[in-house]
Amino acid sequence: MSIDWAALGSVFGVSLVATVVLVGLFTLGIAGLSRQERAAAEGGSAGLAVTGAYACFAACAAAVAYGIYLIVAYARGGTEVVDLERVLLTHDQSTSST
Repeated sequence: MSIDWAALGSVFGVSLVATVVLVGLFTLGIAGLSRQERAAAEGGSAGLAVTGAYACFAACAAAVAYGIYLIVAYARGGTEVVDLERVLLTHDQSTSST
């Protein structure tokens, strides 16, 4: 058994980027809602901030739902969606033949 370090590094990199993006979106959503509260206290309106906050929360929820979909599809045998073993074996065979 050999470890495909390039594939492992790729998974690590994508996971890191996805985590940073989701945390950033959630933070922007919280900041938008806090601006709405501040504007309401001052007697103003922050409709754009609230709309942006809800859009950020919706994007976070969509990303989480897509991740759950991938996990469930793989667990149910939906290997056409994600077949990590086939991808790694194909990559391993292509690199060993060159």
